[in-house]
Amino acid sequence: MTEKNIAEHCYFYADKSEFLNWLWKKSTQYQIYAPDFSGYLRAFSEKDISGINFASCRFIDPLKPLFFPARGNLGSPFISETESSQELSPRILIGARSCDLSALEILDYVFLGGDYKDESYQLRRDKTYLISLDCTEPYESCFCLGLGGEVYPEKGFDLNLSLLNDGILIEIGSEKGKELVKDSGFRSASSEQVKEREEKRKAVHQKLEQSLKEKGYDFRNKDLKILIETSAENPLWLKLAEDCVECAGCNFICPTCHCFILSDWEAREGFVRFQSWDSCQYKNFARVAGGANPRRFRYQRLRNRYEKKFSFFIYELSRYACVGCGRCVEACGGGIDIREVLRELSGG
Repeated sequence: MTEKNIAEHCYFYADKSEFLNWLWKKSTQYQIYAPDFSGYLRAFSEKDISGINFASCRFIDPLKPLFFPARGNLGSPFISETESSQELSPRILIGARSCDLSALEILDYVFLGGDYKDESYQLRRDKTYLISLDCTEPYESCFCLGLGGEVYPEKGFDLNLSLLNDGILIEIGSEKGKELVKDSGFRSASSEQVKEREEKRKAVHQKLEQSLKEKGYDFRNKDLKILIETSAENPLWLKLAEDCVECAGCNFICPTCHCFILSDWEAREGFVRFQSWDSCQYKNFARVAGGANPRRFRYQRLRNRYEKKFSFFIYELSRYACVGCGRCVEACGGGIDIREVLRELSGG
C-alpha cells in the first residue's frame, strides 16, 4: 500500500498510552463506554480509563441496550401535546466488533427505516461515536465468517482500532470520526504499519475459516432461506423443543432481536407507558384478542426465531438477521447451538 493510499484512507498511529491519554481528555466531554476486564460493557469515568479492556474478541453484551433500552419510559400519552425534549450527553463507545456493527444495520432498519422514525433511537445513534476494534482471537462460539461476515470491521464505524505489536493503528471511517481525532496529535501511519495490520487480519481470518470448515459451520455456500422455508415439518424442531426452557436468553442477548411490548401503568395523573423487550419464545407472544395463538407450541416458537433470522430479513433487506456473534450459543440454558441446528438442517 502506497503512502498516497494511506493518506486517502486516513490512517493514524498511536502508542496505547497515547491513545488512553487522548481518551482521558475526551472523558471530560463525552461519556465513555467500553468493556472492562470481566468482558462486560460499562461506563468509564476519567478516573478509571486505564481499566478499559482492548479484548481479543467481542464483549459479552450486545450493543443493543445502548440504543434500544430493555425498558424505556415513553411518558404519558394524551395528557399533554407538548413533549419534553430529551437530553443525552455525547458518548464514545469503544470495542464494537464487525458483528456488532452489522447488527446495528438491522436495528437501524427497524427503528429508522420506515415512514415513522423512532426519535429516541435516532438521538442515541446521533450522539454516539463508534470506535470499533479488530478481532484477534475469536471465541469458540463465533461463526461470523460462516455467514459471510468478517473478523474485522469494514464499515459502520467512526474510528477503527487495529492492535499492532507496538501500538494501535487508527482508521478514520466517517466525518464524525475525523472530527473526533482532530488535534489529537496522532501521527500518520506508515505503509509498514498498515501492512502489519493486513497480515494480522489475514491470519485471524484463515484460522477461524479453517475451524468453521472443520466443524461444518461454514454456511456461505448454502441458501439458508430455502433451507429454513422447506424445513417447517422437520422433526428436529420437536426434538429441540424438548431442551428449550423458554427463558428468552437467546432473544435478549441477541444484538438484532428487537421485539417489544407496550404496557400502561397507573400514575398520579393518568398513566405512564413503558416499552419493554419481548420475546417470540414466550408462550403468549403471538396470542391475539379472543385467545387465539398461532404459535402455541414451543417448537413453533423456536422455529419462528430461525424463520425471522434467515427468511424474513432476506425479503426485507436481502441479508440474514444473524451476524454469527455466537452470544446465543453461550446464553442458551438448554444447550441449543444455532450452528448445530443449521448444520443438521443442511444435512451436515
